[in-house]
Amino acid sequence: MIAYSYKSGEILYHLLNIPQSASAFLFTAIFSTLITVGGTRTTDQVNQWLTISMIGISITLKLEIQLLFGNSVAASISW
Repeated sequence: MIAYSYKSGEILYHLLNIPQSASAFLFTAIFSTLITVGGTRTTDQVNQWLTISMIGISITLKLEIQLLFGNSVAASISW
């Protein structure tokens, strides 16, 4: 859970431009509220949605790189 909060805080830090410790706290507060109010079922559904979104973003980026730069660049990128 600590690593999860840290990495999510780092992502929020880059998106919101607030201190990393504050963004990690913000993520933890939102996640804790989600678990408390919605329960584990709602939390699982949100997590599934976020996972599918990240997979979609990764596939989209790979396809865009492939279209812009060709197969040789896209094949050399370590995902």
